[in-house]
Amino acid sequence: MTRGSRIVDVYATVQDVEQFYIAIDGVVNSVAEAYIAETGVIHQFWPPTVQQGDAIVMTTDTEESYATAKLGEGLAEALCSWDCRTGRLILSDKNTYRNISVLAPAPRAAGQYVMRIELVSGDVVLEFPTGEWHDVYEYGNLGIFSNYLTNGFSVQSVIYGEVTVSIAEDDGAGQPIGPTIVSKTVNLKAEIIGDNLSFTTAPWTLSSVRWNEFAGVVLLTVPAGFGFENEAFVTGNTFQDNPPFEDTYVEIIREIYAVEWGPNFLVKVDVISGAVTGSTTGAYISTLLTNRWYVDAPNPLDNNSATVDITITDGINEVTKRVFMNAVQNADNNDAGSEPSDDFTRYDLLADRYGLLGTGPLIVSVTLEVNIDGTVNSYGYRSGQDVDFPQNWNDLAPSVPDPQNFECRLTILDGDQVYTGSSPTGVWVNLSTMKQWSYYLELAERPDSGIVEQVNGEWQLEIREVGRPTTVKTKMMNALVSIIGPPGGGI
Repeated sequence: MTRGSRIVDVYATVQDVEQFYIAIDGVVNSVAEAYIAETGVIHQFWPPTVQQGDAIVMTTDTEESYATAKLGEGLAEALCSWDCRTGRLILSDKNTYRNISVLAPAPRAAGQYVMRIELVSGDVVLEFPTGEWHDVYEYGNLGIFSNYLTNGFSVQSVIYGEVTVSIAEDDGAGQPIGPTIVSKTVNLKAEIIGDNLSFTTAPWTLSSVRWNEFAGVVLLTVPAGFGFENEAFVTGNTFQDNPPFEDTYVEIIREIYAVEWGPNFLVKVDVISGAVTGSTTGAYISTLLTNRWYVDAPNPLDNNSATVDITITDGINEVTKRVFMNAVQNADNNDAGSEPSDDFTRYDLLADRYGLLGTGPLIVSVTLEVNIDGTVNSYGYRSGQDVDFPQNWNDLAPSVPDPQNFECRLTILDGDQVYTGSSPTGVWVNLSTMKQWSYYLELAERPDSGIVEQVNGEWQLEIREVGRPTTVKTKMMNALVSIIGPPGGGI
């Protein structure tokens, strides 16, 4: 997975950021380094900068554009329009826009990219003649290329159309550079629906793709007055917990199925492929309460899908919509190919002791270091280098090419919390720099007998790839430092 600096704009487009700026007292300053504070610990953004990526982000996936209108209340107009303001295609009708990213960031000059809309079928009205290439900035940064399919019939009806949208880099003469062309099919559908049973046949796609985290999608029917609006509706959501608690729902799409809801409305979900969890399938059930059907991906590399038909009936008429549900939990790969090693995971005693003999400072300490070269080291102030160290935390130690792709956490499980060092405990810290922890003791006066001062603790060191719990490697240790005064004043 590509790492770098990114920002999500108000249109939910993820864009690469080459440089950040901040204005202070009217002066614009370039941000050299970026940090964030969490529970008193400062973390640096890593890597701090990234090169601008290819602005063409449109995929080749087929898209659907739908428009609906109630019988006798106007036209249904399905859109496939280019919006230069946002760098996106506008799909669906004027009241319920659905946006598809084409260029990110949006163009702000002519001569960079060209677009073509080709009519495949249907009575789709195009901004330009079919198949012509035009500069995406032809109408300026507020320009719209308006393409639409209109249903103006006075009876319940559906009409269809299909276009192919292509985007490419400009060759300098208003024509595309061949290898950069990306094309997408857009199916348009404009439907005149009935008065009360307002559900449409327009299919839905519910998808949740997450990295190293639980992913899920859920299909719901919600009755009128159930803590929501007066209309009863069907909604598609993503969710981030198992089981799917409502406070984690993020709505993807919603459609009213009954303007005036009543107990005569029933719903049925038929599973065409895959499997869903939740409410009853294969039979009509009441819409008096909220019904839920969901697909999830609880484990890394899970990719679970289901195709269902959801049918709403008012007891006289019925409408069926096909819904594709997909939940994916990706596991982030390691770009450089290095991996955490098991070498450092064995148990160790880290100890430094001092018996009061002779002169000199009354100092003891034990230090643990996690180095960017892929090694873990330990040494004492008195005892020097521990014979069991250094140990490897990475399989490419001592020449790890990507330490920034790893993080470590030291937790004091039991014992004394007194420590010194450059790094906090109990939090994940990035291994782009060396991390160090020490137990340290120093006495101002020389005692004359017994163990006079001691610090002892059970330590746990964890190392993993950034944000990947499944890759964690763990080392258990006991850290001990003590100053011993001799009985009777001598050793």
